Amino acid sequence: CEVQGYAYQAATGYAELLTALAGGQAAEREEAARWRERARRLRAAFHRLFWIDGEDGRRYPAIAVDGSGAPVTGPASNMGHLLNSGILQNDKEHRWVAETLMSDELRTPWGIRTRSAHLAGFNPFSYHGGSVWAHDSAIAVHGLATTGFVEEAATLLGGMLDAAAHFDYRLPELYAAYPSSRFGQPAPYPPSCRPQAWAAASAALLCSAMLRPDVDVPGRRLALRPIAPSLMGLNSPYSVRGLRLGERSVDVRVDSDGSTDVVGVDDEEWRIEASGIRVTDGSGRPDAQRSP
Repeated sequence: CEVQGYAYQAATGYAELLTALAGGQAAEREEAARWRERARRLRAAFHRLFWIDGEDGRRYPAIAVDGSGAPVTGPASNMGHLLNSGILQNDKEHRWVAETLMSDELRTPWGIRTRSAHLAGFNPFSYHGGSVWAHDSAIAVHGLATTGFVEEAATLLGGMLDAAAHFDYRLPELYAAYPSSRFGQPAPYPPSCRPQAWAAASAALLCSAMLRPDVDVPGRRLALRPIAPSLMGLNSPYSVRGLRLGERSVDVRVDSDGSTDVVGVDDEEWRIEASGIRVTDGSGRPDAQRSP
């Protein structure tokens, strides 16, 4: 199902790009219209084929459809990739996905299982059948954070930070997770790659989920909606350093209450939006102080 979401996102994004570059060119506008129509048909097919009615009355997207077009039943983690894709049609569908990800079928103390623990073939040490993938969970966390499910994202963020501590802060490709009452830490998956590119990239995605940035470099606008450390179970502020903002390098520090320091950008040149934000140009001189 995640491939459908990425294909939809690519089609709509390409149409937007063509429209922005079209100017007075009819050919680009016609090509953009063709890609928007392609995205529309893809979205309609997705909603016709992929939704499954769960036993609790909540619907969820199938992991896939088989060769005959029938949906493959059983909740799986790849539905988390749909949250940011645009293929979901309304708030109800986003909520269904969020609730399924956070159910005891998929959520562990350290990330999202690849397949439901309620299925007969579930195995926490199975590569596709119950293990936790770092990048897969990070994508779900980012989707939850950016679509308004902040408490859910914060819970998973705290769990993944805890998992990282058990692996010397180098998350492996995947690991096994039992309920914390049975096994107090994530278990290594022996053949997993460590380091591994997807797992390493998950750190950047988790940072983005923590800060929830919305950046318009040509328009010189930076909006931050950071998740407070306390929501993630942290007892101290956190910092993200070396963010590239156009030609600038920016550091962000988030205090326990969610108030934010931004260092390295001029508040007169950029429009900075956040609650309780303090902006400095890198010299230590405050440019602005805003209240929540």
